[in-house]
Amino acid sequence: MRKIILIGLLAVILIFPVTSWSLTIGNPAVDIGGVDFLKASAVLADSGDADEVAWVNSVLGTSYTVADMTKTDVAEIMWVVTNEDDSVYAMDFVSTNPLYFFIKVGAGAKDKPYTHHLYTNFASLQYAVVDLDQAGYEIKNIGKFSHIGEFPGTQVPEPVSLILLGLGLIGIVGIKRKIS
Repeated sequence: MRKIILIGLLAVILIFPVTSWSLTIGNPAVDIGGVDFLKASAVLADSGDADEVAWVNSVLGTSYTVADMTKTDVAEIMWVVTNEDDSVYAMDFVSTNPLYFFIKVGAGAKDKPYTHHLYTNFASLQYAVVDLDQAGYEIKNIGKFSHIGEFPGTQVPEPVSLILLGLGLIGIVGIKRKIS
């Protein structure tokens, strides 16, 4: 009876895989994953490197230094609107694949509630993917972005991969028990 239940469970997992949804840019379409997670927003009176790093550390509980941050001035031309949603933009990090990044809203944005937005870069580490319609994120003009600060991190495996690994290990143990 246990074998039938186990075989049925494995069949369901293999027949009905976890569906994923992702955004694309360009033609031909390039998969960029989903929108990155907006972790925090703040008003920083001074946008000096040390103040920005201190803010990131206070939010994340990390101990990054200014030397850990890759800072890039951005222009509107660096951002590409996604094929699926005209309020979602992506920017290729080119050489870095940061785990966290913040965006500084630049000149002419004094009427906005926040100057800095911190993201967890989780879907495709190669791209910053931001939704201008996110709650609490009132920037409607991608050209107002001044610069991005990027921070390295350790990538954590996705849950589905861990489940498949666990099922494989359980199968190996089951086969070993049957042989013994």
